Amino acid sequence: MWLAPARVWSGRTELTASFADSRFRALWTAGALSSVAQWTLLTARSWLAHELTGGSGAVGLVVFAQMLPYVFVPPVGGLLADRFNRRTVVTATLAVSFLSALVMALLTLADAVTVWQLFLLSLINGMARSVEMPASQAMVPALVPQERLLNAVALTGVVTHGSRLLGPLITLLVLGPFGAGGAFLAAALLYLGGLVQLRQVPRPVQAAMPPGEGPLRQLAGGVGAAAREPVIGMILVLVLFHCGLTMSYDALMPAYANDHMGHGDDAFSLLMMAVGGGSMLGTVALAGMSLRWHRGRLLLLSGLGSGLAPALLALAPGRSAAVGAALTMGAAQAMFMALTNATLQTITPDRYRGRVLSLFLMIGGGVMAFGNLAAGYLADRWGTLPVLLIPALAFVAVMLASTVGSTLRGVYRLRALPAAP
Repeated sequence: MWLAPARVWSGRTELTASFADSRFRALWTAGALSSVAQWTLLTARSWLAHELTGGSGAVGLVVFAQMLPYVFVPPVGGLLADRFNRRTVVTATLAVSFLSALVMALLTLADAVTVWQLFLLSLINGMARSVEMPASQAMVPALVPQERLLNAVALTGVVTHGSRLLGPLITLLVLGPFGAGGAFLAAALLYLGGLVQLRQVPRPVQAAMPPGEGPLRQLAGGVGAAAREPVIGMILVLVLFHCGLTMSYDALMPAYANDHMGHGDDAFSLLMMAVGGGSMLGTVALAGMSLRWHRGRLLLLSGLGSGLAPALLALAPGRSAAVGAALTMGAAQAMFMALTNATLQTITPDRYRGRVLSLFLMIGGGVMAFGNLAAGYLADRWGTLPVLLIPALAFVAVMLASTVGSTLRGVYRLRALPAAP
């Protein structure tokens, strides 16, 4: 039975509950600066690759380089997060990201940048990010009490997805007067700010790994934890289809904006900002909702919305409709990813948390890497509209099919999942 809106929305207190802890505030701020820097880089690199070549193929190649590390690096990152101090791991990755953004800025400002340099530096940045994320997310349960974990995860989702608005906004403001080099320099400064904030987070307490296990056995332990728990395994399967069919669109956006929203840099930035704005609205709403009551149903509805919204974007008749569809797409996809992340955080034991979250990132990011590469290739031949529409409708079919199996059907009916010990 559905609850009334007043019962669902708990207001300002629940929305910001986790900010009562200064340690979480510092980690949240560091993550916010890093995520905004990431999307500033991604937007500026996509624009620059399109400018250098005039086609979507190069954009897909650069986005592919950014996401390729998610295919093979996250398990190693998750192992590092479970084996070593997680704050130290995050600090090292932010330092690498800062240096890669700075080098990219200097090359671009010197008018010496090439597509292959963009590819290489995107690869380095992607490797650092794919280690940073599981380590940073695995720190959250050690900083907030159990009853605030879902709120903290949702607020972390605000950081992750809200940066999709702020990153393109920074690129829009900087691109005109200073070019892509200015955007890359802004990203480097954001990473530097993240490093400063991270120094305010104390070394977190985390469960020790069993002694005597070698790295390979420890690495396999995360996969074994996912295989033993059917809910974890099925959630990861849904994430695989979701990211492959509905979120592999970054390589399409410059050409879509140019062909269907009018020429100019502002159309592309506006489209990306709409996706980011929707993402932020969706995760803010989740942070303020009583997820213990509506979590299963929200997961199902956000999944269906994630498939329908890209289809609406493909069929949008004009600029305003395209912006509205992109806003809806960002909200639905951000809610779905935040809910699946919160589910994994809740039911995974701490000693495996970094490795299970790394699987979440590897499946999602790895599929998006190849999905963007394929989308850019296909869009150059068939156009952007069918490449948006057909996969989106396929994911709607996946979500409907998931209601048939007993495991996910049970999750959709649950108001809360039991927390891991």
